[in-house]
Amino acid sequence: MKQIILSLLCWASALSGYAQRLAVESFAVAVSDLSASVNTRLDRNQNPCGLVKVQLVGAGATFEGNVVGDVAYKNNEYWVYMNQGAYLLNISHPNFLPMEINLRNYGLADGIRQKTTYKLVLAELRSPDVPQQTLIINYSPAHAIVIVDSKTYQGNGRVELTLPIGSHDYQIVAGGYGAAEGTVKLNSESPRTITETLHRNGEPAVRQTLLATPDAGKKEVETFKVGGISFKMVHVEGGSFQMGCRDTTAFSDERPVHQVTLSSYYIGETEVTQELWHAVMGKNRSNFNGINLPVDKVSWKSCQEFIDALNEKTGKNFRLPTEAEWEYAARGGNRSKGYLFSGSNNIDDVAWYRINSDGRTHPVKQKKPNELGLYDMTGNVWEWCQDRYDGYDESVQENPIGSLQGSRRVYRGGSYDDDKKDCRLTRREKESVRERENFFGLRLAL
Repeated sequence: MKQIILSLLCWASALSGYAQRLAVESFAVAVSDLSASVNTRLDRNQNPCGLVKVQLVGAGATFEGNVVGDVAYKNNEYWVYMNQGAYLLNISHPNFLPMEINLRNYGLADGIRQKTTYKLVLAELRSPDVPQQTLIINYSPAHAIVIVDSKTYQGNGRVELTLPIGSHDYQIVAGGYGAAEGTVKLNSESPRTITETLHRNGEPAVRQTLLATPDAGKKEVETFKVGGISFKMVHVEGGSFQMGCRDTTAFSDERPVHQVTLSSYYIGETEVTQELWHAVMGKNRSNFNGINLPVDKVSWKSCQEFIDALNEKTGKNFRLPTEAEWEYAARGGNRSKGYLFSGSNNIDDVAWYRINSDGRTHPVKQKKPNELGLYDMTGNVWEWCQDRYDGYDESVQENPIGSLQGSRRVYRGGSYDDDKKDCRLTRREKESVRERENFFGLRLAL
């Protein structure tokens, strides 16, 4: 933590203002450029890739989407290899806001072609200013560092920022204290104020919004209603467990096993259904359609937008579960029987996965629940977590919220399209916050 704090202090002196937006200035096939055929790169199916040369001044950009292998930076150009047929490219740069480019919007109807070189020129957007709003963050201790959308600030207990309208991620960190993290949504109507108090490591206090602890005597199952649609949240009594997998055949990021202690919380009885998503958002763009099917093809960012809208309608503080909360609940909490999958050692009892799913999602609550009465925590759709992805270590942790750095978020649980090994309840995956796949869904926490 001390090293992180020192690094952040160095960044704080160098950062000022708010990142600018990028725009596509031009995109075209580089007819005379044979780089893609001379410097051939194969995808995992051994098919030749296409090459997009991205012209953007300054090193430090990262590229996600259908990108194959590492990206090289040569003569103010990024060499980005992409699969044949690919068309989505997510770009992050320390001096600019992240952007997603759909190459189909620039004449590439059939996606990237094999052994073809393309030239993509990006420039700072100079269109009229984006609407702004004020965000005020009050915090203690006063020497803490505030990070908003990966930019660092110090304000002796108060930071006042002018930011574009929309959702923004923030973290507050201080040496010797537990960190705070969340997402705030700014609108055009009025400034937004957040107050955060960090607690020294080892203190029992818990964050107000990310790790809310239900009061003693709360119902085991709470029912909520929005837009005429009811959904249930199941109480998970806090406790300690061993997070991760000791099996040497498990993936390396599932180790080492480490002790985690969690405060009590609530988690969704089922994955968020398409019926609930539509009631909140007024639309549903899932690949598979059915009111009782889990919503699918949702990115981490779109989940945050859904949760913001749900909280506005209900006055509650729903959120995504942390990765530790997700695994503890999937294991059955303090009622756990130590199953390999969530609720059974026989995956067919509790999950829709590659062997039995017929290549699609299925209505929630069709399989047996786990020890806490939670359905489909194994299979059906992968479920996004709040955490940024990072490796495990052996330290004892209390209410962990994941890494403070990194662009990829964790998702857990396996899906209809995965085999048994990828549906184990300790299996971990990660992806860009804007990535949408037919097997991405979510489960609420409170």
